[in-house]
Amino acid sequence: MQPKKTETIGGMFEFKFSETTKVHIAMFDAMGILVRELYYNPSEKPGVHKIDFEFDYTVFTDEYCTIKLIANEEVLLTSKVDRSDDNWIEE
Repeated sequence: MQPKKTETIGGMFEFKFSETTKVHIAMFDAMGILVRELYYNPSEKPGVHKIDFEFDYTVFTDEYCTIKLIANEEVLLTSKVDRSDDNWIEE
């Protein structure tokens, strides 16, 4: 039996907050529906943070997905992963 093929995609978000902040890094499908939470901390301490994330893209069938950094319910950064272009596009 052949091993299952995976296509791992990952990255890193770097951010800085001056006060304790609720932080989510989440993945959304092409319809904007949350499909995976990659990171969550309801009380991220002030300072500079680097958060690595990684997931197997083969389990998702959409042409693209977006990864969002959300702080205190506000989207601060959106990165698009496009299957056809095989790259990241920051919006």
